[in-house]
Amino acid sequence: DRRLDLTTLLPTLPVKATPLGAWRLDDFWVTAVKLQNQTAQRVTLDPRELMGEFVTAAFQHPYLGSHGDASDTTTLYLVTRGHGLTQATV
Repeated sequence: DRRLDLTTLLPTLPVKATPLGAWRLDDFWVTAVKLQNQTAQRVTLDPRELMGEFVTAAFQHPYLGSHGDASDTTTLYLVTRGHGLTQATV
């Protein structure tokens, strides 16, 4: 659901998180989430800062450039087991 509230996904970072899509294979779900920096400062991305129950997570890029730059956006891939992203976030 693209209207899913993901404000708790990375609560310590000034990013906007928007679900893009999800794929399922057997008991595993992969959800792509667009991340966009909301500040003028560069943001380093660290999967340990994610809040939720995930099998694994991968950022397409290791950081977000300042808001307005071409590098201010990346995609986060989250893998969950037995349920989608709605049940995995806190």
